[in-house]
Amino acid sequence: GSIEAAKHLIKRGAELTLPVAVGLGLKDDMMRLAQTATDSEMQVALVVASFFGKADLISFFIEKGVDVNAAPNNFYGFHSHASALHQAVYSGSLESVKLLVEAGASLKTTDRVYDGTPLDWAKYMQTEEGYDKAGKKKFAEIETYLKEREKEMQ
Repeated sequence: GSIEAAKHLIKRGAELTLPVAVGLGLKDDMMRLAQTATDSEMQVALVVASFFGKADLISFFIEKGVDVNAAPNNFYGFHSHASALHQAVYSGSLESVKLLVEAGASLKTTDRVYDGTPLDWAKYMQTEEGYDKAGKKKFAEIETYLKEREKEMQ
């Protein structure tokens, strides 16, 4: 959970991968590493950006053509149980959720642990302890948005 510790480890020789650069907010490194990244690395980087609700980075990966519906089992270790959209919901970033949905992210995909859709996650997060009213309101707004999108697709 310590970004500074992780950055220190990178300076001391730990491998800097594209997903790590995204998670640490190292945009210059991210841009450089994205040029030679594999599809799998790009997909994981999208999931990392979604997990942290980094809409600008999500946009970057969408513009690069990363599959917003990539199978979670391809994500070597980082939250491999859920899609980028699930992770964006978890972040509480409505902007990130909208970007992914508008780019074609499936509303019906279920995660591999809880068998929940992104909408299910939005509902559940409103019951989680540790969030104040403002935090829970973000998840309620995401729930409303996802319900509206589901109705439009019927």
